Amino acid sequence: MNSCNKKCNFNSCSCLAIAAALLIGAAVGALFYFGFLPGIVPDVAQIAIRLGILTIAYILLAQLFSSLYLPNPVRDCLCCGIAPLLVGAFGTVILGIAILSVALTPGNLIFAALVGLGAAFLALLIIALISFINCVLCRMCLRD
Repeated sequence: MNSCNKKCNFNSCSCLAIAAALLIGAAVGALFYFGFLPGIVPDVAQIAIRLGILTIAYILLAQLFSSLYLPNPVRDCLCCGIAPLLVGAFGTVILGIAILSVALTPGNLIFAALVGLGAAFLALLIIALISFINCVLCRMCLRD
């Protein structure tokens, strides 16, 4: 059982996940800088804000309701790795609002960095959500 618990660890804050998120953010920022993504950035920012708010709400509700009974895989996974979920969610919401509040123009380095950083936080949020779901499913299967 001990080796299987190591398999179910919540490792979304590993160096590989952060490196992948930064790589995705740099690629999106470069594509925006060269004018390949100017039309879809506001739409993606709105979707990212909604996803970040839903994640924050889910974390709050999961923490509240996961204390109702003891053998709870959701609580175990949240206690192990709530930091990458919160960092990704809050970073996505804050940068999404910043992206929507300015008139973005391709070719501006500051706006490209803003879009790239927002994409990096969104990628980290998605990686953290996938890792969290994987952790919960793995721990649920171990209970049986």
